[in-house]
Amino acid sequence: MVSAFESTGIPRSSAWMWGYVRWQPGADRTVTALAATEPEQSVRAEAATSAETAFARVMHAAIGAFSEFLVRKDALTALAFVVFYKFTDAFPAP
Repeated sequence: MVSAFESTGIPRSSAWMWGYVRWQPGADRTVTALAATEPEQSVRAEAATSAETAFARVMHAAIGAFSEFLVRKDALTALAFVVFYKFTDAFPAP
């Protein structure tokens, strides 16, 4: 963004200032977030799980995500790496 301002002939110090001004959390992001609508898929998913408790929905999502992870190539290798990596934290060095 700063280089785009500099290419228009704005001095470097001013270009940095306008770069910061442009990327600050501003009205453009707020308006976009407020104007966005919920996707149709989310509405269908909410209707399908409305009878479940919040805990049941979280557990269903977690189990589904973990089972989807396990069918990926080398998932068990990645899981073993993470487990053994964290396992070594349990044994402090002398």
